[in-house]
Amino acid sequence: MAKLEEGSPISFDNISPTCSKNSIASARAEDENGLAKRMKTETATAVATGNPNALLSINPIYTTEALKTAVSVLLKAWKDGTTPSAAVVQPALGFVFRKPFPHLVFPDFFHGPIDSVEEELLRQKFTPLSTDLLQLSQTKELSRDGVFEFADVTDTFRNEVRPWVATITNTELKEELDIRGAKYTYTDHLVCHDDRLTTRKIAYVYYLTDPSWSEEDGGTLDLFESSCVNDVVVPGAIEKSILPTRNSMVLFVVGDDSFHQVREVLSTRKARLSLTGWFHATTPSVPRTEFQPHAPFLHLELFEAGKDDMVNCFLARDEADAYSMARKKALKKDMTRYHGCTVRNLLKDSFYQSLTDELRAKEATLPWSETTNRNQDGCLKYIDINTPKWPKDMPVFGQLLRIMQTECFLNSINEITSTRISVMPLDKLNKFAALIGSKNFSSLTNGAGSGASAGDSPDERWVAEAARCRLEKFESGDYSLKTYEAAQVDEVIDLFYYMDCDLLEPDCGGAVVVMDINDPNDEWDPIISMDGESNGLMVVRRDRDHVFFTEYVNHRWARRNGGRPFYRLWISYSTEAGPINSQAAKNVSRLSPSEDEDEDEDEDDEDEVSDDSDLVEPGDHDAALSSSDGEEDQ
Repeated sequence: MAKLEEGSPISFDNISPTCSKNSIASARAEDENGLAKRMKTETATAVATGNPNALLSINPIYTTEALKTAVSVLLKAWKDGTTPSAAVVQPALGFVFRKPFPHLVFPDFFHGPIDSVEEELLRQKFTPLSTDLLQLSQTKELSRDGVFEFADVTDTFRNEVRPWVATITNTELKEELDIRGAKYTYTDHLVCHDDRLTTRKIAYVYYLTDPSWSEEDGGTLDLFESSCVNDVVVPGAIEKSILPTRNSMVLFVVGDDSFHQVREVLSTRKARLSLTGWFHATTPSVPRTEFQPHAPFLHLELFEAGKDDMVNCFLARDEADAYSMARKKALKKDMTRYHGCTVRNLLKDSFYQSLTDELRAKEATLPWSETTNRNQDGCLKYIDINTPKWPKDMPVFGQLLRIMQTECFLNSINEITSTRISVMPLDKLNKFAALIGSKNFSSLTNGAGSGASAGDSPDERWVAEAARCRLEKFESGDYSLKTYEAAQVDEVIDLFYYMDCDLLEPDCGGAVVVMDINDPNDEWDPIISMDGESNGLMVVRRDRDHVFFTEYVNHRWARRNGGRPFYRLWISYSTEAGPINSQAAKNVSRLSPSEDEDEDEDEDDEDEVSDDSDLVEPGDHDAALSSSDGEEDQ
């Protein structure tokens, strides 16, 4: 008996068959020739009786005992690590594949009036959905919501396809059936995920796409290789792409390595149409871990704002400046109303232009890292700024960091957000770190080239506490998933500063979306969605009940910007309700307190800014979000 090569899909090249390729091809041709005449007659009868879906049935080739046994034996052998009989598994050739995880592809899956099924599906209502994982349009649950037009189709899936799948996959399946229509049009996508949820066991997708669909149209089902990192299975590179061929069925077992995505649709005239869902096991799967491990806290040295800082950024100016005070008051009102605000034109134009020029010039030589687990973190390149030695050869970017670490700037953020960013003297921080363990702390406090100290005396140095200080680079196809780090602390103030994104319109993606993790409809009804814009600073106040993600940056951005990236500086400052949260920390705070809650906020105050040009109405973002109970679809 021939030995199968480990890790390879079955092929004629690694099996010594007892019958030839020609004999199998001849048998299949003979079956289909006889079947074609019968199906032609039955289809005509179905149309004449006004029930076009009644005769939808699995291609008889796939229901033969030989093929069902072959698939079952092969999948079991892979699971058990044994070698099956070549003669037994031969009928499964070309349909069953082992890498990157076991999956099955059956072309020409149904016989019957396929066009009528497509027409009926397109008559259903498709609801646009948009979350951190997906953007697509989806029908309601077709098997449970009284969709009588689809009763025959759902009956076929439940009574014919489900038991057939249970047999070939050696799986005990419940009668429960999930089936929805999914439609992907231009820029729609479903990012990398594993499908593990509740009792999902076998995922399926049946394609009703245009027969002319090609790789240039996008929309392929991409399967990822995987590896184990720190005892967690994470996705790697794309190992296989499956074209959404009309009337084909794809199946795979849902597991801790079943990472897959629907690649962004690039066709502007065709829709990727499918019926998709899951067959369910009798026992639930092991849930995936949602919370990321907490990164060490950063401690950013405070500076006195210099003259150049004040000229280049109005938030670094002294409070006596009437212009900055008026703008801050207007921003505070927006912050109270929407839990976030955007400061347009944060930096002086000439300084901002120097900043973007420097980033473009240095981009290729910067030490970018890539997210290691796109199933949890998303997909983008970044640099964590956790050492004062970087960026030593980027003076303009270094000055931007300095501005965001000045006392005046942080006082402005406190005033806008009605919080107090957590600060303390460096010597007391060192004592506190020794008390609870220095591994939880990281400091950017060498003071080299930093100018004057921020302390009350020349020798005293103060630091602000931050959960993150990161430079990010976004290209077409990049995104970040829900970030749960703040769920492990009491409160943070997120600052997102966008650079070099003049052509980033709302329909390109890249927006920051904040959601309430306790809201069952959080995915479809975010608290705030804020579009990125060049030289704009987003300010978001977030506590342990709120998370954010960055919208998928779609193909429109690549077309409009010639494939160039845009950049974002993300600093997440802890507040005095944050991780240290000690009386000692509160006692040593130097930053000015937030304004009293009972301060007069009369909208008719003569000092208030009448020009709203620096405010963004977060609700204006045009991402299609629905209160539907939709789910991720392949």
